[in-house]
Amino acid sequence: MALYVRALRGHGGTSVLAAALGASTLDKLSRTVIWQGRPRRAGTHHGLDRFAYPSGHVCAITAITTATVRELSSITSEDTEVLLCTTATLVSMVMGWSRLYLDEHWIDDVIGGFFAGIAVGTAAVEI
Repeated sequence: MALYVRALRGHGGTSVLAAALGASTLDKLSRTVIWQGRPRRAGTHHGLDRFAYPSGHVCAITAITTATVRELSSITSEDTEVLLCTTATLVSMVMGWSRLYLDEHWIDDVIGGFFAGIAVGTAAVEI
């Protein structure tokens, strides 16, 4: 995504990479203080990954898509921006649904990952 943003804009794209790294960092740091277990049917996880909050998958995809949309909003029309925002939201929601369907997370893990991803993606662009 970072390379795609750079190709379209002629510069930038580093915020997408920063969003991905920031989401991973926030996910691991959160699990050092929030020890919410996973649902009973979840797969086997080790280390900090045995804790569920927040959903790292949802946080990462939301952060990456948020940063991408924010980067591209300066060169796209308003209609295209709405389409990008809608697509980013749907991708994040599908990821969240998949984590619930696979019984890897609770609903609050997914919601926490979604909001954390928005914060990380926005911060990556603003910094």
